[in-house]
Amino acid sequence: MLEGLFLEIWVMDYQFGLAGADYFIDLVKRGDLTPAGYKKVTGEDYVAEQTQPTAPAQA
Repeated sequence: MLEGLFLEIWVMDYQFGLAGADYFIDLVKRGDLTPAGYKKVTGEDYVAEQTQPTAPAQA
């Protein structure tokens, strides 16, 4: 996981506006950043996207 190597750099990137929250959301989705790491970087809790269940097809 890249988090151990890059966490402090990512914090600075976020603080300086070089990377936005969407970038870090993608890192969490890829598994390169944990939800706890996301909170350390952005100061906000990571909330996973909710998928809508699909209705069964009508026959």
